[in-house]
Amino acid sequence: MKILRKNYKLLIGFILGLVVVGTSVYAATVISSEDISYDNKSSGLTATNVKDAIDEIYDKTFTKEKITAYTYNSSTCITGEEKTCVENTCYKNKTAGSCVQGTIIKYMVNDWTQEYFYVLHDDGATITMQHRKNTIDHVGWSVGNNTNTLGPVTILPQLESATSSWHNVNTLDYTMGTTNFYGNFYTGCYPYNNCNENTYILSQRNYSKARMITMQEVVSTGCTLSGGCPKWMFNYTYGCSSYGCTQVDNGVGGSSSNVNYGYYTMSADYSLAYRAWTVRNQGTVATMNVADTFFGARAVVEITK
Repeated sequence: MKILRKNYKLLIGFILGLVVVGTSVYAATVISSEDISYDNKSSGLTATNVKDAIDEIYDKTFTKEKITAYTYNSSTCITGEEKTCVENTCYKNKTAGSCVQGTIIKYMVNDWTQEYFYVLHDDGATITMQHRKNTIDHVGWSVGNNTNTLGPVTILPQLESATSSWHNVNTLDYTMGTTNFYGNFYTGCYPYNNCNENTYILSQRNYSKARMITMQEVVSTGCTLSGGCPKWMFNYTYGCSSYGCTQVDNGVGGSSSNVNYGYYTMSADYSLAYRAWTVRNQGTVATMNVADTFFGARAVVEITK
């Protein structure tokens, strides 16, 4: 499928080229596809020449998983579903940073499910983005041992399981504390903006479709202990409507003991062996007990531009 995807334009061009040559046996010069008119009445395409028709077919066929992107605006567009959202096509631009942090992308994670994400990084070839809501909820970071020294051994496997069918996102192979996630080699932070200690050893993750966000990535968005997180970082959490974002009350029977107060990062608190860092519903960061189930995890995925 990847070979076909990569060479689809070539295949179409070759076929159309044979058609053109076959209808003009005595042609001695190469005809540009831009100069060959195209009748779009029956196809429904907008193109009126062969080149544009090939490009349009390619886009419709092989970029269908990228439904659209929206420019984030804290007042008028924080979810991608507001009628005031401004569309953009940054995911087609190969320049690094063309999809700025916070850009909203609606993406087909598989052939039957579309999800919204917020851009964390864009290196020109790939986009790293985080699910706009908790992918899984009410899961402890590491339950049953009351220590962060083993890593997120409870929540990470559940996140991987929940996203295992997202075959339209890139596969991730990484080692905690070793793989560089945009400057982050480490798994431990104290204080929140000083992540410089590998506090736990976790087996390498292979064939994962998603990971958790790092504290370095969280800090890069402006989050601090006292606030500063943009709305898109804590959108869809319980009580966040007080800060102008979209609240989700997923408590059972309205019970405040079982609602979504935020989400865990993959970073441990290396000053306290039983706590891990979280993004909170007030737009802050804080450490919580690793067995706390008031939180969830948001899938961080990579896609190819």
